[in-house]
Formats: sequence, structure tokens, C-alpha cells
Amino acid sequence: MMGRAFLFAALLAFASSASQASSPEPAAPELTRELTGIIGTETYYGPPNYGEDPQSDLLETVYVLNLSSPTDINATTVDQMRVETFENVLKVQIYSNPDEVKLEPRIGKNVRVTGEIFHGFTGRDYSDLLMQVRSAEATN
Repeated sequence: MMGRAFLFAALLAFASSASQASSPEPAAPELTRELTGIIGTETYYGPPNYGEDPQSDLLETVYVLNLSSPTDINATTVDQMRVETFENVLKVQIYSNPDEVKLEPRIGKNVRVTGEIFHGFTGRDYSDLLMQVRSAEATN
């Protein structure tokens, strides 16, 4: 009986490694990315119920970058266990440290931003993708 269990485990391990070898390599995450678009704001229901009880929920306004053209972006999931590809992205929620980059004066303007991009994971992440902006410059 022990021999059969060992043989079964060995076959299972071989089959698993063979299937992994034939699957394509996942795309690499784009930790730092440059994006171009127009900065805007959007308002959402926030805590405590995020829209389930609008009478008691706070309204939160977040910055977004409306991209100049649809863009494919690779980002790691929150557990950093896999990379997910987002195709034809048109908008990314953005934020910054106001001591480094002030976003408010750039609302409605064309900008090129650079920063770390990642998959949204909290209740206050209103977009699938977020970017912590490290630099922003005006474009024409």
C-alpha cells in the first residue's frame, strides 16, 4: 500500500511540474510607470458603509488620471503572488505626498506623471489600479 501511495505522489508531482513548464511566463509587474493624461477628481461614498447607507456615509473625493489613450498595465496583486494584466486602461486613481507633488493645482491639465503603480486593495481604493505619484510635469 505504501508503494502505491509513493508512486501516486511521484506521478502527481511530475504531472504538476510538466504543466508548469508548459505554461507561459507571467508578465512582469510594472512597479514604476510613466503615464500621460488629464488629472480630475471623482467623489464616492466612503466610510463607514461605502454607499450602503448614504445618509451616514462620508463623501470622499479622490484624484484620477484620465489617460490620453487606452493603455495595458501589469500590476501585482495585493498578496504579490501573481501579476494581473489590465488591458485598455482609461483611468487610474492617483495620490501623492503633498509635500512632494501637489495634485490640486494640476486638475484639468495635461500632465505626465511617474510613480509606483499597484492593484487596489482597500475600501478606499475606488479603481482597480492606483498610482503613488512621485513626479508630475505639464505636457501640451
